[in-house]
Amino acid sequence: MAKYDFKFGDTWISEFGAVCTEEPPIEIAQRDITLIDIPGKDGSDCIDNGRYLNVEMSRTIALVGRKPSTANDKAIQLVNSFAYLHGYQTFEDTHHNGLTTEAVLVNFEDVIRSLRTMKTATLKFSRKPYWYLKDSLEEQQVPYSSSISGGVDVNLVNPYPSDACPSIIFEVNTSPYSSDFTFRFTISVSSTYNGVYSTKSYTFRNLKGNYVHRFVEIDIENQRAFTRSADGEFYKFCDSDIPKPLGPGESVIHIDRSTDISNVFIVPKWRCL
Repeated sequence: MAKYDFKFGDTWISEFGAVCTEEPPIEIAQRDITLIDIPGKDGSDCIDNGRYLNVEMSRTIALVGRKPSTANDKAIQLVNSFAYLHGYQTFEDTHHNGLTTEAVLVNFEDVIRSLRTMKTATLKFSRKPYWYLKDSLEEQQVPYSSSISGGVDVNLVNPYPSDACPSIIFEVNTSPYSSDFTFRFTISVSSTYNGVYSTKSYTFRNLKGNYVHRFVEIDIENQRAFTRSADGEFYKFCDSDIPKPLGPGESVIHIDRSTDISNVFIVPKWRCL
């Protein structure tokens, strides 16, 4: 019996009474490259599109049960659970301890037929290229206070060779009785990007929010800034330059002093291929 196990959605496949029939191969995302043929020239020109492609992968499982009726019950339970998993879901496995990514199941109909008849199936997934350190997906509070003269420096150390795209979240100090507010603040980021270490300042102006939507999130991964509620409901987007991804090693984010800010959180999102 193979020891490999994986989690899709909220449940490990072994919790459905299924086992993986084989160890998966090493799967690493490929760079998105366009090759252009030029008449009369040996070889092709290579254009790097600056991203990685999704990984197309498969996992073959078999349901284990001493009685056919037991295996059939497990098949129904698994199919019913997967029926609600639309779009990208959490994907983890025993080959990447402490890491998580996202994947989408692309052959659900085939899985249904195969499980009901043969009690075995090959699940085909398309997963996102990066694995994320699970601990780095949690909000980490910054010891920030508006009374600190000059602001505060946040030192981040990227443990992987891949660029990281963190989120920086500000909670605005406002009362339950206040109407919509508009404010601004400035940060600077010192980091390596494309092999060059540099420092750049970013000013976010005309940020609009209210008591419910009092969180400002700078999302480097999706290159956008917006105000939102505590549970993530969008309110307003901000038209501003967004910091570049953080390269390997140490980066410093300097947050200027602002009487409008009551709390600061950072989600580092350390990632690797």
